[in-house]
Amino acid sequence: MNQKGGYILHLDSTCEGDSPHLMVALDGISEIVLENIKLPSEKAKEIIPLLKRMQKIYGTPLALVHDMGCEKVF
Repeated sequence: MNQKGGYILHLDSTCEGDSPHLMVALDGISEIVLENIKLPSEKAKEIIPLLKRMQKIYGTPLALVHDMGCEKVF
């Protein structure tokens, strides 16, 4: 990803009813799945630790893309 100038982080989750959300983090440039995780909800308090861990591993993304289902986290 560094050789291509960074990554664009795409976040999306899916769930049925009250089941946990399956959150997928994808690099939009290489289309590589960076993370798959079950979260209790799409609330910011659940997503922020994921984002911090990803930033530590992969660095700061060039951009963040999501479907507006998440609370504002920045």
